[in-house]
Amino acid sequence: MERRIAGLTGHFVVCGAGETGSLVLDELDKTGASAVVVDLKAERLISLAERPGLATVEGDATDLETLERAGLARASCVVAALPHEKDNLVITVLVRQKDPKIRIVARHVDAAMADRLRKAGADATVSPTAIGGMRLASEAVRPHVVGFLDQMLKEKGTTVRIEEIRIPEGSPWTGRDLLGLDLRGRWGLTALAVKDAPDAPFRYGPAPEETLGAGAILVVLGDERRIGEARAHADAVP
Repeated sequence: MERRIAGLTGHFVVCGAGETGSLVLDELDKTGASAVVVDLKAERLISLAERPGLATVEGDATDLETLERAGLARASCVVAALPHEKDNLVITVLVRQKDPKIRIVARHVDAAMADRLRKAGADATVSPTAIGGMRLASEAVRPHVVGFLDQMLKEKGTTVRIEEIRIPEGSPWTGRDLLGLDLRGRWGLTALAVKDAPDAPFRYGPAPEETLGAGAILVVLGDERRIGEARAHADAVP
């Protein structure tokens, strides 16, 4: 397992293999992302160890040494999904002190904890209670939209997702418009939104003449494999 982890880079470190963490791992697995899951309970890790692209570490995720065993130095994102939000706060502090650039996503229950997590360095916080409430309202108000999203997530034989494609400096996509890129014809993708930089606002339903600049982020809908092909093309910097 140590050898498998040593070969990973740009992976996700998921803290907690409980109910929430397992759902995170399922989605990462479906989208082909590599991950290392950390949990204190060995019985939770036994079945997960057989998944390709997933490695396991038995230990306390609130301990920096354990996180380093999970390849923290080479990871792109840490997901703090432990059931106790104070533990997720500890993980956030440890990881942010170790790496000021890595992305951190943390689970919380108490609304006040969201602000504490962000001040501690979390890039995003997620409340299962808030998401549950939004889902209930959406089922009542827009059931067909919810049905569309559910079908997209559960579709057999293909993995259709809404994903982002970043346009790096020197990308062959820089200075190109959407019409010229022909996302639908080449990769079967639909452009949903675009923004010029990570902190810029989105422009929804971009026109065919929308031109992409370096640093832009394009949000698309399509098959995960074809999105990966398009992303690789956009990343092909000379």
